[in-house]
Amino acid sequence: MTASSDRELKYNPKIREKMDRLEVPVRLIMHGIPESWVNQMTATDMQIMLEIIKRDQMAYADKAGAYAVNKGVAQSFSKDGK
Repeated sequence: MTASSDRELKYNPKIREKMDRLEVPVRLIMHGIPESWVNQMTATDMQIMLEIIKRDQMAYADKAGAYAVNKGVAQSFSKDGK
């Protein structure tokens, strides 16, 4: 993409509107929700599914962070540092 096409995407209202309309369905499909399901969902259904995905990502991030901290604490107390 060129700089001019980037600007066109940003400022062209028709393109921006289409991007906004497709964002949620594309995100759902990217996260593994079958396209056939997404095609049958209402806008409200899509927002609910997207919120569930966001919550799951936050829970996973919290667990990953906690694991890293726990591992670091355990290593600091081990005799050989491993």
